[in-house]
Amino acid sequence: MIRILFLGPLLLILSMFYGYKNSRSNSIPYFNVPNFIFGFIFFAIVQNFNLLSPNITLLIKNISQYLLIIAMASIGLKVSFSLMLKFGSKVILVALLSFVLQIILVIQFVT
Repeated sequence: MIRILFLGPLLLILSMFYGYKNSRSNSIPYFNVPNFIFGFIFFAIVQNFNLLSPNITLLIKNISQYLLIIAMASIGLKVSFSLMLKFGSKVILVALLSFVLQIILVIQFVT
């Protein structure tokens, strides 16, 4: 959840950084903000101000769980272990270290 929380600010910072880098004039650079960021902010405000009934909120939460499962499965189906082995064990090592670090942090902060 913390990783998702920092997604918005990180995307804004990276967009500004690359906007300044690619800017050819002295004017304020133009940068794109992905549309889902606006949706995320909108629904965060809606939820914090209790603008939806609890039944609708529960329905949205249930739907989002199924959509998350579908998204994770589609990501998993695109993983090619043969390509990972082809490009070396460094990819697997980095993925394994990232996974272990996430598990350690979850155990550290949950308990």
